[in-house]
Amino acid sequence: MARIMSDSDTGTPRKYITKKAEYKIIPRGTGKEYFIRCPHKDCRAEIDLRELDKFVGLTSAGEACPVCGKDI
Repeated sequence: MARIMSDSDTGTPRKYITKKAEYKIIPRGTGKEYFIRCPHKDCRAEIDLRELDKFVGLTSAGEACPVCGKDI
């Protein structure tokens, strides 16, 4: 299962950690919205962290990109 590592001082999310890799969390707008980029070169979609919850458990690894459907 994936987890989010946050900054201990501010509480803002910094990394999205899966079994396979770590992804930098990028803030958007006022800082209330966060996303990661799909690691696949043919996709590179921006995945909203709130949207990603809907796609957990769709693959054997547990996480999938909502755009291309490949493991994250």
